[in-house]
Amino acid sequence: MRRLVVGQEDFEEVEVQGVITESLELLEQQFRSRGIAVVVNAEPDLPKIYCNPFQLEQVFINLATNARDAIEATARGSGSIQIDVRRKQSDSQRFLEVIFRDDGVGMNSETKNRALEPFYTTKEVGKGTGLGLSVSYGILSKIHGSMMIESAPGKGASFLLTLPVDYRTLHTQGNERKEGHEYGENTNR
Repeated sequence: MRRLVVGQEDFEEVEVQGVITESLELLEQQFRSRGIAVVVNAEPDLPKIYCNPFQLEQVFINLATNARDAIEATARGSGSIQIDVRRKQSDSQRFLEVIFRDDGVGMNSETKNRALEPFYTTKEVGKGTGLGLSVSYGILSKIHGSMMIESAPGKGASFLLTLPVDYRTLHTQGNERKEGHEYGENTNR
């Protein structure tokens, strides 16, 4: 049974792959009816992260929904989403990475550069508000996470999320910047 807490932060330690699984279960029928295969690969023995699981679930639902729409826009009648969860190679004790990849229509450079702006959407009227990625970015920023986007027209999209294991300890363990990673920074390639 799911808990709903309204109006307050409800942070706890959670397994990222469990939150991903719950998110995907909500969209399972939509993926199946559109011929979209979803594969999740997670490294073994990943640490739990400290976050609000409902907000993290919203991030994953937003990414999965956008992937579904991008795949549907190809008009192929099928597609795939791959999600990888791993320790960040350059800082495996403090950060996890979640990579969402789809084989949808992809984004041109203007769309990619504006993707996190509130109310920016490429969807037709009534199909989207342009808030999903903006809200997701805000949620990640609250825990000092980041989102990077790689995409090109016809090549699908890849979203790299960097999540701290526990954002509360980032500054106590040394707040030096690691290999270009700025906490909460959006970097589109």
